[in-house]
Amino acid sequence: MRTAYLGPEGTFSHQAALLLAPPETTLLPCPGLPEVFEALDTGQATYGIVPVENRLEGSVGATLEGLKATSACIQGELFLPVVHALLAPAGRTLAQVQRVHSHPQALGQCRGWLRMHLPGASPVQRLSTAEAARACLEDPEGGAIASRLAAELMGLEVLAEGIQDSPDNATRFLRLGPETPSPTGADRTSLLVQAQDRPGALLAVLAPF
Repeated sequence: MRTAYLGPEGTFSHQAALLLAPPETTLLPCPGLPEVFEALDTGQATYGIVPVENRLEGSVGATLEGLKATSACIQGELFLPVVHALLAPAGRTLAQVQRVHSHPQALGQCRGWLRMHLPGASPVQRLSTAEAARACLEDPEGGAIASRLAAELMGLEVLAEGIQDSPDNATRFLRLGPETPSPTGADRTSLLVQAQDRPGALLAVLAPF
């Protein structure tokens, strides 16, 4: 059995998959969230790990769209703290970092720390934090904002950790699977509701509760 997740290796989604996927499955990295749902719906994967919301960025639209169409069920959840670190190849010091590679969201979430500790460094946007970690290996004056997991996978050193401006940021991940688990007495129900675009629509949705 396989568990699909938003790749590549070394991202926060990979970290969530390591914690949330059933231990008897192998991990299947996918290039995008639609591909995670496709893997579930076509049988390429039995389980899927997807981010559904972030405390700073809000809901993940691609996951909500996927949940509308899939037959997979929510089986569990994980709130993963977003802990950013500044990574660099072995032997490189903070003073030698002139370019910082990362995903645009990670760069934005560490803006204050970068302004204080690396005011002269140029930001370089990458498609993922994992790609940023790989890029700094080939940049003689580069560093990367990514996770400690990325450092461990790619042989990088952690120059500073916990550099995000908001210490309370976290991403909620869901584990999707073929059936709903048996009740435990400490369960949570998630509802995905689509309302009409008209005055009073939100009230109509909330009134039954």
